[in-house]
This record gives sequence, C-alpha cells and structure tokens, in this order.
Amino acid sequence: MPMRCHYEVLGITRDAEADEIKRAYRKCALQWHPDKNREEGAEEQFRLVQSAYETLSEPKERAWYDAHRDAILRADDDDGNSGDGDEGGGYSARGGAGNSYVFRPPPDEFDVMAYFRSSSFRGFGTDSGGFYAVFSDVYTRLSGQEARAAEAVGREWSRPPPFGGPSTPFAHVVDSFYSFWLGFATLKQYEWMDKYAPHDASGRRERRAMEDENKRLRRIAQRDHNDAVRALTEFVRKRDPRYVAHAAAVEAANAKRVADFEARRKAGKEARRAAAAEARLNEPAEEDPDWMVEALERERLEAAARRSKGKKGKADGGERNAPRADVDGGDGDAPGATPRADAGDGAGAEVAAEVDGDGESEERELYCPVCNKRFKSDKQWAVRLAHVSSFVSLTRATHPDARKNVQPLPEP
Repeated sequence: MPMRCHYEVLGITRDAEADEIKRAYRKCALQWHPDKNREEGAEEQFRLVQSAYETLSEPKERAWYDAHRDAILRADDDDGNSGDGDEGGGYSARGGAGNSYVFRPPPDEFDVMAYFRSSSFRGFGTDSGGFYAVFSDVYTRLSGQEARAAEAVGREWSRPPPFGGPSTPFAHVVDSFYSFWLGFATLKQYEWMDKYAPHDASGRRERRAMEDENKRLRRIAQRDHNDAVRALTEFVRKRDPRYVAHAAAVEAANAKRVADFEARRKAGKEARRAAAAEARLNEPAEEDPDWMVEALERERLEAAARRSKGKKGKADGGERNAPRADVDGGDGDAPGATPRADAGDGAGAEVAAEVDGDGESEERELYCPVCNKRFKSDKQWAVRLAHVSSFVSLTRATHPDARKNVQPLPEP
C-alpha cells in the first residue's frame, strides 16, 4: 500500500497545532478502530492513523518528517531502491550536456527513507514481515554497504552487534546495537554524486573547480545519509518493545531512587532537629552577666538598709503612739492592750507589706536594676518583666560580652 502523507491521513494542514493533531487523531481512531469498524481495510487504515500520530505528536520526529517529507514519499514510490541493477557503477552522460556526468550508484544502494513509517512492518512477531525481520534486514544491508566502502578506501570495518529478536537481552546486545547506529558515520564516498568529470577539464583551474564542486556534493550526501540512518535508528528504537520495557524499568528505578533519597533526607533532617532539641535541653544554664549580678547585689544591700531603717522608725513611733487599753471597763490606755482594728488606716497603708515567718512586716521592693527604676504596684512590676525579656534579647544580639543564656530576674 503506497504511503500517504501523515497530514493527509489525519485530515489536517501542515501548520496544525499539537491540540489540533490530538483531536484529529481521536476522531480518526474512533472511526477506524477495528472494534468499531468491520469494513475491509479498516485495520490497515487504523495503523496508518497510529503511525501518523506517533510521528506528528513528537516535536523532533515531526521536524524531521517535515524537512524530508518529499524524500520519504518519493522513496516509498521507488520501494527504497536507488540502484539500477547493474553490476557496478560508472560514468554516464546526463542529458547530453557537455561536461555534466553522473556516476551510477552501486546495485546494493537503497534509500532508508522508505522505512520511516510504521506500515513498513506488520506487528512484532517473528514472521518475515514483522518488526524484527524487517529492520534486521535493513541494518544488515547498511552494514554490507559500509563493509564494501571500507574495502574500497582501505579501511577496516567492524560489524555492529546484530539487531536480534524479541528474546534478545537489551543489556550488552540491543543497547550496543543502538549505541553504534546512533553514532553512525558512513565510509561511503558517494562518487555517483559527482556532477563533473575532472579529466574532461580544459585546464588546471577548471579541473580544480570541478573537483571542489564534486567534493562539496559528496560531503552533502554523506551528511544526509548519516542524518537519515541516525534518525531511522531513533524511529526504530522508539517502537522497539525491548527498549520500551527497558526505559520503563529505568524510569521506575529512578523514581524509586529519588523517593528513597527524599526519605533519607527527611529522616536525617528530623534526626538532626531532635538531636539539636535534646542538646538544648541538656545544655547547662549559664550564669547571669557580671554587670547584672553586681547591680542586683547593690540593690539588695540598699533595700536591706532601707528596711532596717524603716523598722527602727516604726518601733520608735509605736512606743510613743501606742493606745492604752481599758482598765476595769474604763476608757484609759494600758501597756499591752490590743490596738484598734482601724489602726492601720493612715499614711502607713500606702506602703505594701509582707509578713515573714517571724511575724515581722517588711516592705516589698519593686525595683528593676535593668531599668534602674522602682515600681509602685504589681501591675507595673509585670510590665517590667516584659522590659527585661526585651532587654535580654537585645543584649544577646548586640552586646559583644553578653552570654547566650541570660536568665530573666525572678519575681520578688
């Protein structure tokens, strides 16, 4: 069956976008799928639709097809054969033009463009028209061409690994096969691409110009052949079940390796975080800075002196102003009498007091050495705690001599 243009098979234009190609493929696949269409030739048409979509959905493969579309269709019409069946090559006149000659290609020369289609093989079985038989023959013929070219130029040719069959292991055989042909460089000289016969030149300058032009045409042919063989190898590898299975296994192994690495990284991070937290808990608290200890000691001594002075003043005033108790039901005062319940009213009530274990009353000192300020109430003292915390944080960040674990002042 002659090859049709992929764009024609899907019913789209050559400038169609990826979404349009996908929609056209879905429509054609539903129309020609063998499970839905029992008409004769539906299966072959469905294979053409699949082949067209496989090529046009891959950007690199589509670019190659667009650049060589005419050559691929023309090679299909010629059945891939470029030789004319003669025993050997030689010069022949081209159209009777004076110095225009062409060298006939060897009989084993063929065009690989005819195999850039999934319809060039039937399934992946072991029959003569299957994937393995068709492309094994293609690469055997290519290898034979290179062996003949190597002999012609006096170079050694090492045959590549065989293409193999469905049971051929990928490692060391199929992998080596694709590695060889993906880096392929031909040894063919492409003499039949010469446009001029230098021996017919009228002078040295004309002969040199002819030779340069012939070399240029040969280099172009070699480059095109190398590109075609490498592109065909990528085309075949993409559809090779052995490579597809290997690629899926490699992808799964890579995904597992990435998952294991992430799990180990997360576990290590959690372990380091737990170790750091335990180290912080077990780290002994450092002493307060010297300047804070000195300030607290100085304030303690001053507060003790004030309390001592205050107790002495209260004792002296109590003896002079002590009320006399009633004697025999009278209103007179006597030593040892119990003071009235309202005796605490007055100026003395303005000072906060505490009763210690011996029953003595002492003044509560609400003084912060950090702020250098004395507070009058517990509410102000609570605010002072926030001031001390902020000061300690600032000291840790800026003071060069401050230690890390500065403990806040305890509540009095």
